[in-house]
Amino acid sequence: MFLITTHKENGKPNANLHSWGFPVGDRDHYSFLLALLEGTHTFANILRTGEFCVNYPSFKDYPACFETISKNQPENDEIRDAGFTCESALLVSAPRIAECFFNLECRLEWDRPVREGSRWQILLARVVHVAVDEAMMVPEPEERARRMGLMYNVRSNVNALTGEYYGPNTLGLVNEIVKIFPES
Repeated sequence: MFLITTHKENGKPNANLHSWGFPVGDRDHYSFLLALLEGTHTFANILRTGEFCVNYPSFKDYPACFETISKNQPENDEIRDAGFTCESALLVSAPRIAECFFNLECRLEWDRPVREGSRWQILLARVVHVAVDEAMMVPEPEERARRMGLMYNVRSNVNALTGEYYGPNTLGLVNEIVKIFPES
């Protein structure tokens, strides 16, 4: 899970707790692929400015992450009102969240609907700058995963046999690395 940050039309910071996206690319061209509903403020902000940040919080910050949802009002600063610290990005105009250990500054390259007539839009943005908390940059993957405390969204539970939904969305914590290949 991550927080997408943009500026609202009035210039106030906007934060969108989200889980439908991921980094993609190679050494010379890193991008972020994102799926958004076209009617959201975040989608409109990205189309208007062409820029946004992807901010990865630790699991310990999940209460503030959910506050960004309840503090979603046109005239407020959703980052500050949720208890986070807004900071300037280096290369884009969108704000970053200081408490997040990993921030991607992105510029929109293209967007298109998932399919004709869909409200879901796929956006691809070039990552133009990466900010990482140096405390997370340890060589051992197990320790790195422990320090990061990455969250993931366990979508509404679905009975695999009936397709019936049960229970709310829940949070998962990425906290274990399992080595499946022998050391060489």
